[in-house]
Amino acid sequence: MDQINLEIMTQLGYIKGRDAIYVDSFHQKANFIEIIGEISGNLCTNNYNKSRWYKFMLSFINVMVFRREALDIYPWKKWDTKSNFDEVKNSTWITEYELDDKKFKHYIIETYDDVYFVICEEFELKIIGER
Repeated sequence: MDQINLEIMTQLGYIKGRDAIYVDSFHQKANFIEIIGEISGNLCTNNYNKSRWYKFMLSFINVMVFRREALDIYPWKKWDTKSNFDEVKNSTWITEYELDDKKFKHYIIETYDDVYFVICEEFELKIIGER
């Protein structure tokens, strides 16, 4: 099967745009990653409160693989993402690392400065403020 990317529907809808996600902090402790930042409400398909920015906390649980690339060197054509937050279906990485594709998921998060690749069991996205 071919690897394909699918947009992730969040409480803000789909998130799309070069300036859509900004990262304020990144924390890793063992196999847990937490990213805190802001999402541009104008670049979401469900800007439910019509806010300009939404403060978020994105947590990845039981992380097996993590990688960060600077946006300037990111191979756009190779990954063919649909939004700023995609799930990679039929991931060659999951196969390559011999992980259970029923248990682990592969995500790509494109931010203003960096692109994050995460293979983990689950994620949680919380909106923790607005402005």
